[in-house]
Amino acid sequence: MLEVRDAPPLSVPLRFFVGAPLFGIAGALLLLIHPDTVLASRWHPHAVAALHCFTAGLMLQAMLGALFQVLPVAAGSMVPRPRLLAAVVHPASVIGAVLLITGFMLPGRHLTGIGAALLAAACGVFVVAIAPGLLRATARDPARRLMRVAVAGLAMAIALGFALAHQLEHGAGSHFVTLVNLHALWALAGWALPLVAGVAVLVVPMFYITPPYPVTALSLAAAALPVLLGTISAAALVGAIDLARWLGLGIAAFALGFALLTLRLFQQRRRTRSDAAGSGWRSAMAALVIAALLLAVALFGGDGWLSERAAMALGVVLAIGVFSGVIGAMLLKILPFLATLHLAALGLGARLEAPPGERRLRWQAYLQLAAVCALGVAVLWPALARIAGACLLLAQLSFAGNVWGFALAFRRTRLKRAKAAAQPS
Repeated sequence: MLEVRDAPPLSVPLRFFVGAPLFGIAGALLLLIHPDTVLASRWHPHAVAALHCFTAGLMLQAMLGALFQVLPVAAGSMVPRPRLLAAVVHPASVIGAVLLITGFMLPGRHLTGIGAALLAAACGVFVVAIAPGLLRATARDPARRLMRVAVAGLAMAIALGFALAHQLEHGAGSHFVTLVNLHALWALAGWALPLVAGVAVLVVPMFYITPPYPVTALSLAAAALPVLLGTISAAALVGAIDLARWLGLGIAAFALGFALLTLRLFQQRRRTRSDAAGSGWRSAMAALVIAALLLAVALFGGDGWLSERAAMALGVVLAIGVFSGVIGAMLLKILPFLATLHLAALGLGARLEAPPGERRLRWQAYLQLAAVCALGVAVLWPALARIAGACLLLAQLSFAGNVWGFALAFRRTRLKRAKAAAQPS
């Protein structure tokens, strides 16, 4: 059970959470401003910049904030000096992401390399700081195993990304395309997917009163995933592309199995009343099912239009439909829960005053679903890209409004009750 005494101050994860939506808004604006190029090809600089708004920006910020909170209270791994660590990691990761994205839009100014170096430094400091505690954690449940895989995946993705940025600045090498694919593989399947799975193992049964995830199956999957990722990487680097493609189906199987299992657990939940966060989780898992199928098409669709469009759709569905969708759904539950826990720990009651209402939260879920559907259609018919961009912008603005609404409600409640408590009776 989550206990606030084990957690860092709420200000630590909150600084990551409140900034994350700004990157999603920036990505949506890029699609609105450059509708003819963002969805034209996954190799276009505008497409790369928009994608990294969600991966190196929104996803990284939200997931770093989540790890600061989840590791101590759920994984039994203490984060050393969380305030100091956050004060270093947060600004470096934000500035690094901004410079990286700007460098894609303005090539030739060395911004990509500087941004990648800052991101590598920020994530490197974070990984080095949390690794000892995570390795010493004695429990063997699947959540901890998956989080260890995710942290290792983050380190690999950042290292590959830094190598790619160096090649962009100094000339692409013969393995450039392979490194791009491996960077995407480790970032999405090695970092984001196991982290989402690890968080789901903790929060889905707790918040939605579902049966627990099967321990043995997920533990085996968590052990097999890094071996599979490493084998795929080795096969791709030595030129055994066909072997790497067939092994890639294992990643698709992991994603498909986890998504279907989560959807089944939601069907078995004892709390039958639906809410916006639960709808967001189910939509994200449905998107993960589609992503698994798109991965198979991208791997075996040949080198023509079908494979290229499947790869583009896969990036859109994973970054926006799955991971951004899970982040949005998770924060709708986690933020008010953490706020009330911290208020209670401060002796200021356990009720958050005037938080965003359920109707506002449902609009976020509806707009997120509309944006993903519109983007999926726009990948096939790029003429609709501007409409998809408008839907995405509305979804990100709704997400930002709810995150900021919870943060402001916590601040108002804390200040109001602290002032009232300080007044003589």
